[in-house]
Amino acid sequence: MWPSLNLRCTLSLHTIIALVVALAVVVVVVIAVRPTIAAPKSDGDATISIDGQHCKCVPFNLCWSNNTVNVTSSEGSCSSNKVCCINEYVNNNVRSCGIGISPPNTINSDNIRPRIINFEDNSNTHFGQFPWMVAILKTDINHETGITTENVFVCGGSLIHPRVVLTAAHCVSKDVKLIKVRVGVWDTQCPNDEENSKNSCEDFGVSKIVYHPNYYYDDSTIRNDVALVELESEIILHPHISIICIPDNENQTNYDPQSCVSTGWGQNGYEPSIYGPQTELKKAELSLIPNDLCQQKLRTTVLGANFVLHESFLCAGGITGVDTCKGDGGGPLICAMKGDQGKSKKYIQVGIVSWGIGCGDENIPGVYSSVAVNSQWINDELKTITSK
Repeated sequence: MWPSLNLRCTLSLHTIIALVVALAVVVVVVIAVRPTIAAPKSDGDATISIDGQHCKCVPFNLCWSNNTVNVTSSEGSCSSNKVCCINEYVNNNVRSCGIGISPPNTINSDNIRPRIINFEDNSNTHFGQFPWMVAILKTDINHETGITTENVFVCGGSLIHPRVVLTAAHCVSKDVKLIKVRVGVWDTQCPNDEENSKNSCEDFGVSKIVYHPNYYYDDSTIRNDVALVELESEIILHPHISIICIPDNENQTNYDPQSCVSTGWGQNGYEPSIYGPQTELKKAELSLIPNDLCQQKLRTTVLGANFVLHESFLCAGGITGVDTCKGDGGGPLICAMKGDQGKSKKYIQVGIVSWGIGCGDENIPGVYSSVAVNSQWINDELKTITSK
């Protein structure tokens, strides 16, 4: 009998048992203008002047909606998955993407927090450290009793645009009326304390959920576990609410695979009767593992010698006691970008917490949906959403 996959989100026991594993391989709106000055062939940080307007080539998730210029010069333009953003709308007010608030100089001596699966005392985070992290909540309706429970935590996600959240497809329901996204959250309790910015959570309704077209999930298979959650309104960004960088293309490798972090509010152990969810955001420091080695390690588990890791996934971890677990699903796996970032590292999202065998077992890595492999679809959908 095949074992069940441990999806990294809060699913019903019936659903978890049902997921038996034998994984098989189975525009933005533009202002159409004619450039009066030829656009540069290199789009780095160059400024392009077009009919008196100055714009810069940036990833389109760093440009406010409807403030792009169409560069039509045959001499050059912005590269694929970038847009020429009018300078005043380039999202510099939150220090671009992928940078959180630096830790305070001192930590309160009574700041003792429960751990995410991490036996070392380095799982704690501080407010604003990962400002792209969001909590996806739902309304639970008990059809037998008629009792409705609000704000039930479902899984994590990451803000990749002021109106778009990236998460795992298996986490989110198709009924958008029952789903909301909470941003600026560090403590899930979010007490209503306007004087304490640490509790300044904001909830946003969801207008649409877009699933990857090749997403597949049945009793024996899951692949392309990726979804985009479109919010009803655009979030106003702040230092503690900002966006994570995402790859421009499948081959982007300007990050350190040995310096990665996954964050979430999930259980700090596999057995739910013993280990409960976190209230404050936790982190697990991980390294990426090549897919062939990951497949080899997973074949030593109950998955068996014939298990094939689907190409839409990547793996990280395998260190005893350091892992993501139930409730962490949909959250980001981020890696530090190469180069001197000064005091604050700049991160790019490489994965989405998806599934695993147990939690934190030795030599058993966790499995994540690859953002790079799915980057073309993500970027194409972002263009469609942000052009509205």
